[in-house]
Amino acid sequence: MLLRRPFLLSFLCIFGLSVNAQCPSYPLQHNYAPDLVLAARWDSILVSNNLTFPRGMLFDSEGNLLLVDRGIGVVGWKVMEREDGGACLEDKKVVVENDQFNHGIALSEDGTTLYVSTKNDVFSYPYDSKTRTTTSPNSKSLITNMSNTGHVTRTLYIHSGTILISAGSEGNLDPLATKPNSGHSVVKFFSLKEAHARKKAFDFKTEGGLLGWGLRNSVGLTVDPMTGGVWAVENSVDMLSRGGKEIYQDNPGEELNFLGWWNQTIDNPGYIGPNYGYPSCVAVWDVPSLPDNGGITVGEQIVVDQLSTRNATTDADCNDEKKFASPRLTFQAHMAPLDVHFDYFPSGGDGGLWVSFHGSWNRDVPTGYKLSKIPFDKATGQPMAKATDKQNYEDVLWNRDTMKCKDNGCFRPVGVAIDGKGRVWVGSDSSGEVMVLWTTGDRKGGPEGTDNVDNGNNRNSENNGNTSVSGESSAVIGSSWNEKIGVAGLVAGVLGVMML
Repeated sequence: MLLRRPFLLSFLCIFGLSVNAQCPSYPLQHNYAPDLVLAARWDSILVSNNLTFPRGMLFDSEGNLLLVDRGIGVVGWKVMEREDGGACLEDKKVVVENDQFNHGIALSEDGTTLYVSTKNDVFSYPYDSKTRTTTSPNSKSLITNMSNTGHVTRTLYIHSGTILISAGSEGNLDPLATKPNSGHSVVKFFSLKEAHARKKAFDFKTEGGLLGWGLRNSVGLTVDPMTGGVWAVENSVDMLSRGGKEIYQDNPGEELNFLGWWNQTIDNPGYIGPNYGYPSCVAVWDVPSLPDNGGITVGEQIVVDQLSTRNATTDADCNDEKKFASPRLTFQAHMAPLDVHFDYFPSGGDGGLWVSFHGSWNRDVPTGYKLSKIPFDKATGQPMAKATDKQNYEDVLWNRDTMKCKDNGCFRPVGVAIDGKGRVWVGSDSSGEVMVLWTTGDRKGGPEGTDNVDNGNNRNSENNGNTSVSGESSAVIGSSWNEKIGVAGLVAGVLGVMML
């Protein structure tokens, strides 16, 4: 179980037995009463709890953790090993101070250049991973003119000498996103070699390649390292109605979109990506709650009352493959997927796609607030689930009672990173925390997501989120820690008296 190992390490420390002196013998404490559940065969520990607003994160070539702490800049730590397979952080330092950095972070493939984004610019810094410092105080703006007054995060992803950048919509419904050259609701790409060689920064709206548009707010971007498939997760529209009836509790769904194969898109001169629908079409997650739902299935795109009719006027228009690309998978409305990361590691690495679900802000029963994994087929480079499946991911870390999350009183996942040992790191912006997860068994999660949403977290009601798909018990984080730490304190006190 999750809490036994830290308790054992504390006990060993009391008796002066051998433990890793570089990590604390007991975990940091959450700043709230945690109600987290961890899938069977997984372990975890809180490694940072005093951050301002952690967002994107990654590991450099020396294995240091770098993270964008909004309002501060880029911060970094050394990663130290624990004897139980976990890790801890030490020697925190501010790598680049800039209170305008808000989410995006990337490193060049040789690890010597750091890229960070504000809402308007992508900046580069020479970077030394051995010292966790920028070797020059001078930054260079490589791409500019990305601002709008709505979604301000600019996710960065680097692959094969190219930087991908996502920019979201200007507000909930953005008519400018019907135009591919608006720079709104798009994923674009730029050559880093050209960007560094130019005297003037690229203009985001008028220059660069267009990988996809009609993508309302694709905060998570990644490339499958085995197949070259490019993937993005989209946060869809709020407060919609269809036929005069409100549908926004369970529709439209959030999306996993396939942006194409690298060698057929970005490596293809003159390539222009497709329209993924927004703001004319949205994807269905819950069919029964929709008016006029005859013949509609999960994942199909539809028109609703508030959407623009510039590019589509009927459901049939939205599902015309010549006009729009449909999502590869659809998730419960409002789960807010924010980061994605592929997992290929020898210890059970099955090619799955990790996704952080940040959680809803306007659903009556909150949903999301968890870290999950989408099983992928290595041979095809596609998810195992069909586009019409609601059971398309496995939960690994989740909040047991999402009603507690309404006031941000829970762990709210954002950035995800996987280190060289296969451990999964995840940050929570609302609580200013970072956790690390690891396992000695397979890397699957549980329970799987289903279409049962009575608890607001898209989990199977039969196991109620407390067992894995194999039936093994999951661990509840924080449920008995206070009791155990009290026992440890009592033992330490007794031994202290004996030694006087």
